[in-house]
Amino acid sequence: MTTYLNLDQAGSYNTLSALSKQPLILKQELTSSRLETFWVRKPFLSFCYAFSGVNEVILEGLQTLADDMKVIEKFQKLLQGTYINATEQRHIGHHALRHPEKNEINADVFRLKQWISSWDTLVSASGKPFKTVLQIGIGGSESGPKFLVEALRRKYPSRFDMRFLASMDGDASADCLGSLDFETTLFILTSKSGTTQETQVNFDQLCKRVTQKGIPLASFLKQQVISVSMPKGVLDKPDAFLQCFYLDESVGGRFSLTSTAGLLPVALLYGWPCAQDILDGAYEQDQLSLNPESKENSALMAALLTVWDVSFLNMPVMGLISYSEVLAYFGAYVQQLSCESNGKQVNIYNQPLNYPTGPLLIEGVGTQSQHSFFQNIHQGQHKVSLQCVGLANPQLEFDDALDLHRSLNTHLAAQLMAFAVGNEATVPSAYCQGNKPTSLVWLASLEARALGHLIAFYENKTMFEGFLWNINSFDQEGVQLGKTLAHSLTDSGKGTPLLKTFFEQL
Repeated sequence: MTTYLNLDQAGSYNTLSALSKQPLILKQELTSSRLETFWVRKPFLSFCYAFSGVNEVILEGLQTLADDMKVIEKFQKLLQGTYINATEQRHIGHHALRHPEKNEINADVFRLKQWISSWDTLVSASGKPFKTVLQIGIGGSESGPKFLVEALRRKYPSRFDMRFLASMDGDASADCLGSLDFETTLFILTSKSGTTQETQVNFDQLCKRVTQKGIPLASFLKQQVISVSMPKGVLDKPDAFLQCFYLDESVGGRFSLTSTAGLLPVALLYGWPCAQDILDGAYEQDQLSLNPESKENSALMAALLTVWDVSFLNMPVMGLISYSEVLAYFGAYVQQLSCESNGKQVNIYNQPLNYPTGPLLIEGVGTQSQHSFFQNIHQGQHKVSLQCVGLANPQLEFDDALDLHRSLNTHLAAQLMAFAVGNEATVPSAYCQGNKPTSLVWLASLEARALGHLIAFYENKTMFEGFLWNINSFDQEGVQLGKTLAHSLTDSGKGTPLLKTFFEQL
């Protein structure tokens, strides 16, 4: 069995540590040549690292680090099914979901494609056509699908109104369920385990309201409810529901956007060709991510820069700013993907680490962020790196669209430069020190295939970071603690004495 090194055991670690003791002054590094060449340029998604805190010497050291940590070898083993999620003793299967050839893991994606073709014949329990789709789920069952639905809404004609219900907050549940026409709404229950408490609570509320309205529950569930979960779980009830689609246990919730969990609402709203374009784009990006040369591999380069910022320059916070309203929910999706995957304290062998791993990720949209927390980054004393996502062209075509979009991108370019070079103000209150590293994910467009590239880019970036830190990016044991304590309070009133005492004060 191959034994993998920790980051600080790699031969290149000491070299990079020495380089990090003399950080670059970005305003001295920026040249026209650097701005033109510090790119990984590809047709759908390009990556600019000209404003990052690296030079050719550091880049060479980071490439050696990627080689020392056997990053591409690990990726290849993952694709072959031999690199596993050791904590849960599971293979890692989300890449297989978008493989063009049918396999054991993506079989339900193919079944979804076949089922969608019969959609026009379906009606509600009362015989009415559907007008609305409500997906009930939380975490990866909500943030990713919500991002996709919103990102595609303006570009592709939608057959239905799409809504999401995630929280068990009574006000949110009442507001969502109370505003629905139950006779024209299709419901999707999405929970990999089938036991997610928020999803269970909201499903119970749904059933209660259906019964109160005098609608026969059994016929309602059979004609208006679809489940997405693992086989043989509590939501695997093909005799009770309209359809049951499945998630392979090797696919983590936050990595499930190219599974039935993410593709079902897309296919219902925008048709299967749109869903297929997402799969094709993700697969294309996976193939690009196999390149061992970081200067030709956007996801690898982005991961190396994150590790450089976090573990060598001691920057614990990273901002992700989307310069597009179309990507309003994208940051929340990547926030879960990154923080839940790489916020770890031990390596893959359960041994404590001597270096920090995944950054705390804050997210925002375009110029709104400039009028919100950018002030703190420009003049505050916290060490923060940023990554921006920008579009070469607007998603929609209308009068003044190009002019408006160009105006938006002037702010994007200006902020990248401002963070890098600061200013020379003589008044201390106006001084901005600059030297804040940033990078840019640049999309040619925001069509479905480009979104597939974007999804796979961030999935692979997250995976590569985990490989470099020698951690397991595919479990989330920390998430379980709060769940366990919450269940202990609702389980016959039990719970730790201190927790119970506090809860009784609420």
